Amino acid sequence: MMTLQIFCALLMAISLPLVAHAAPMIAAADKLPNATVSLDNAWQLLANGISNQTPPFRSFRISEPESPLYGLELCTYEVKNGFETLHLKDVRKHGAIASIYTKNIPKSASVAFTGGFFGYAENGSFAPLGLAISERKKINKKHSWISGGIVQVRDNLVEIVPIHRFSEKSDILTAIQSKPLLVEAGQNGIRSSNSAHFDRVAIATTSDGQVMVIMVSTPTGKGATLAEFASLLLRIRTKSGGSVSWALALDGGPGAHLMFGRTHCGRGEPNYVPNLLYLQP
Repeated sequence: MMTLQIFCALLMAISLPLVAHAAPMIAAADKLPNATVSLDNAWQLLANGISNQTPPFRSFRISEPESPLYGLELCTYEVKNGFETLHLKDVRKHGAIASIYTKNIPKSASVAFTGGFFGYAENGSFAPLGLAISERKKINKKHSWISGGIVQVRDNLVEIVPIHRFSEKSDILTAIQSKPLLVEAGQNGIRSSNSAHFDRVAIATTSDGQVMVIMVSTPTGKGATLAEFASLLLRIRTKSGGSVSWALALDGGPGAHLMFGRTHCGRGEPNYVPNLLYLQP
């Protein structure tokens, strides 16, 4: 009988430390799923923050310091396709962004934003890259890129056309060539991973007949990867619940800007502006 009591006492003494350490181990494990999905939740919060606002212009910034997207701002402009006309302004100037935009767009413009890419001309100076058509006049030739697409205006409607399907026609009012296609027929167009974070701008058409301009930026110029940006576009909803059908990335990095009145989304540091786009009633 004494032997059994001693055995039970020893068994309890051994078990107590195990029970005491079990609770912290379970608590630590419970935190792992939250850490895994926190970035995804942050992107969804950003999309929800915009989608719950009233267009045409919407802006939402992640202000929680604990968020992995702290400081990131999302700006969008939304209008019924055909209600405003998309124009392209040939600029080819280097300087302060706000000043360049103000001098090159009419006062009646609703919103102005980044155009196409630029590179170097044969003489070493900056020059636009890719097809550019303004007021039915070709001002820059088509580039040999095999990916990306063209945003064009025909019959006052904005269309985003994959580069392999594009055909240059005389009735195109406005066109700019860029890359990549972020969303293609409602599907994510980014098929490879790239960890480079830059401020991004895109123009999009939606399932309910809207045109959207979307920009992500941070104070350090590291808004999002292309994959993150494409995924974000697919989360955003228009006022009537429509989703992005087609989206084309425009010039990014320090060239990424969106101006709505006096509101400027982007870093605004001096840069070369090959051209810019604007919507006008």
